[in-house]
Amino acid sequence: MASADGGEGVELVDQAGFRYLSLQFQQDVLVGATSIGWTDHVGVMRGLVEGQVRLGPWKDRLLDDPTKLMEAYLARAQAINESNPRARLFLAVCQREQGLYEEAIQELDPLVKASGPLAAQAAVELGRTYLAMDDPARATQSLTQAVQLGASDAALYTLQARAYARAGEDVAARDAFRKAIQADTKYAPAHLEFGLYFLETGNPAEAVGRFERYLELTDPASKDTRAEEVRTLLTQLKESLKSSRNIKLNKIQKCDSINVG
Repeated sequence: MASADGGEGVELVDQAGFRYLSLQFQQDVLVGATSIGWTDHVGVMRGLVEGQVRLGPWKDRLLDDPTKLMEAYLARAQAINESNPRARLFLAVCQREQGLYEEAIQELDPLVKASGPLAAQAAVELGRTYLAMDDPARATQSLTQAVQLGASDAALYTLQARAYARAGEDVAARDAFRKAIQADTKYAPAHLEFGLYFLETGNPAEAVGRFERYLELTDPASKDTRAEEVRTLLTQLKESLKSSRNIKLNKIQKCDSINVG
């Protein structure tokens, strides 16, 4: 599909899955992209657009099948020059998503140590990589470094809380969750993960409040939010808590009856 400015583009519509993907090219460079429902493509699209990666023969392959973004990025970004740190950053993200953890670390470490404008973001992605490797200790180190480098948004604190929770550092985990919500009270993932944390640590009453807030902040029609699953879990939790209260009340009434007799 040719565009008015001489570029080319392709659209993919999945009506059954409520998904949409659109790519626009100038020569062999991706210059614009829209993705609805294909969340795994967002980082790759940013890497291709912002890195101005020349796709070569992969452009025609993407015109035939736009879902091959990850394969295109990994194939072309391997030749990225070190003078393009942003492209290297997104290459590392793609490598991690493909399970190439050591390769991702090799790309991210120099970016963190260089202390350039992408250092904090690279430290965050390094933390994500260590979490994917089930190494929460090194994940917390990288995420703490990200904070020291200037990162301070709700997504970072939520990720940090997840790492602390996996490391068994409950006090630090709760503190990080609270920082995430203070940074952005409408950041839905923080409420969801805080709720899951409360559930895993045996505090279902607190979990209920977080899940309710999460559902208030999300679009129930969106599959990416898994709102229906959370709503089902919330219903089960409320029924369980109500049943537990009824059992306690019955026990108290029996005790009173015995005392009266």
